[in-house]
Amino acid sequence: MSFTKWHRSLVFSLLLVSSMLYCRQQAPFALQASYSSRVPIDSNANVIIYDTSHAYKHFLQAFDSLIKHRSRSLRILHLGDSHIQADFFPHKLRQLLQQNPLLGNAGRGYFFPARLAGAGADPLNIPGQYYFGSWHGCRSILSDSCSCGIAGMSALTFQPTATYTFNLDSMYTSCRRIKIYYDTQNNSSYYPVLWAGMRWHLPRRIHRQGYAEFLVDAPPPYTLGFQRLQLTQRFFRLQGIIVENNNSGVLYHSAGLNGATVASYLRCPELIEQIAALAPDLVIVSLGTNDAYRQKFNDRQFKEDYRELVRRIRKAAPSCNILLTTPGDCYFQRQYANPHIATAVQRLKELAQEEDLLLWDWFAVMGGSGSIVAWKNAGLANPDLVHLLLPGYELQGALLYDALIQLYKQYKSSL
Repeated sequence: MSFTKWHRSLVFSLLLVSSMLYCRQQAPFALQASYSSRVPIDSNANVIIYDTSHAYKHFLQAFDSLIKHRSRSLRILHLGDSHIQADFFPHKLRQLLQQNPLLGNAGRGYFFPARLAGAGADPLNIPGQYYFGSWHGCRSILSDSCSCGIAGMSALTFQPTATYTFNLDSMYTSCRRIKIYYDTQNNSSYYPVLWAGMRWHLPRRIHRQGYAEFLVDAPPPYTLGFQRLQLTQRFFRLQGIIVENNNSGVLYHSAGLNGATVASYLRCPELIEQIAALAPDLVIVSLGTNDAYRQKFNDRQFKEDYRELVRRIRKAAPSCNILLTTPGDCYFQRQYANPHIATAVQRLKELAQEEDLLLWDWFAVMGGSGSIVAWKNAGLANPDLVHLLLPGYELQGALLYDALIQLYKQYKSSL
């Protein structure tokens, strides 16, 4: 090896180690230290579990390529239930990845304005949202006939004068590429336009994979509007929005639905097409709380439904890796420990081994059965003993970030 190559390799290695150490010190350890005496976090369990290197190879090669060459984005998709919809947990993980100086920020990624569908809280870091006109929501948890994809919901308007306006968090105000997801092949759909910088923008292109792409020349806020070009155009069904910039870096999409089960994601007809359009390097799936939150839990059906969801993800993105996160501890009706969570965790461990998936055992990391009470007493969990509060979700995101960084370091040391 020449001196030049050796020097370059040494500098890169020093940067990598110092950056990873800095980000680890700033992220989970500072948060964990402040709560370590009050919540039973199992640091030894905070690892990514895998059976073979095939389970992580594509994701970590893409991770490594971004660090070395900065020529592409690292694309992550996070699917889940109410723990994901408000974006507290994904936001922290996205923030830590994008603020890592070796990775970078490629945009806000996918989001769905849940209030348009009557589905509760809108995602974090999408401020200033408001809409005009009449919108009708459809959610896969309530209907077998929703035209929806990764969000598990859609919002429909029959009014060409209807609008939806959104702003962006300061981390994403430089993003100028906006993708509007809808049924582009339906001739009855209105034509989407986007208001930015005191003028309407037309789509740069309308893609067969189900979205219109806009390149705007002004900062947010942005307003989605419609043109009715033909009498046959009668409605517009919004299926989601992606916000990107032109930088290489981490592009972290998140899509969650309050009350979602694995089966409700199997009722999303556009799921495969939308995942294919996103072309993720890693898909994180955080489901199981609602499946197991019932008196009679069919754990075998839960496992087979999950296997079918994995099959569909792989059909959409054959080369991506898949990370399952186990559901956290919770109580029934704030009074009784839920024994089905441990069963669901065991089924997910079996599935991960059988299908060669990555697994992060959040149930074990947070302390196992009964730990949700300690998290509530520490001000990290909701009194409903099912959901966390914002500081709790931030700690969860920081812990998963640390586990992913440790996985990458193990991968590098094995080369």
